[in-house]
Amino acid sequence: MNNIINKNFLNIDLSSPKALKETIKNDSDVFFWFLVLILNDRVREKLESSQGIKRKYKKLFTYINILFLISIPSLFSCARLYIFHESLRTWIFLCLLLSLYFFFKKQIRVALLTIVNEFIDTAYKERSFENLSLYQIGEFFASEYKTISLVEFLNKRLSLQATVLFIAFFFATFIHPINFITTVLIMAAALFILDIYFTIIHIWVLQFKTNNLQRPE
Repeated sequence: MNNIINKNFLNIDLSSPKALKETIKNDSDVFFWFLVLILNDRVREKLESSQGIKRKYKKLFTYINILFLISIPSLFSCARLYIFHESLRTWIFLCLLLSLYFFFKKQIRVALLTIVNEFIDTAYKERSFENLSLYQIGEFFASEYKTISLVEFLNKRLSLQATVLFIAFFFATFIHPINFITTVLIMAAALFILDIYFTIIHIWVLQFKTNNLQRPE
């Protein structure tokens, strides 16, 4: 009986293309790491041999640039509401900007998932990942394409989130005069800044470092 159980256990696949795609789609942390991976120069060079994927990359970069342009006035609006939180005009303007921001962020997700699906299908055809966990697959891709690993990325992301939210809460509660609306705005602005960082700025910084490391001396 034990031999049968052990044999069946060993035959269970730890991952599959479908399961990996669903994880990327539903887990925001894994999604952001794959966004970093897909923008790696070596991955792009490999995938852009397909004209369809090349067009998806162009769309992805366009959406990221638009998102960055929207984020600038959005942050200024958050700062203005921090000072003049009763300004109805600023509230309406910020709501409009945030609607545009989350619309284009959704477009980034759709474009990325299309590229990721192609990447995963190709990877599973070239190698066998069935007996590897998500984190082992992440380590393999990180080593293969010389980029940050999934575990390292998650640790940095969670650590930064905790630090920023703690600073925002501490400032809103103990330094600034206690005001419920102001506290909510500060915490919301902190979350918004984190979203901008991981969606746009973090990617550009990593790409800049990657490009420098790949340049021959």
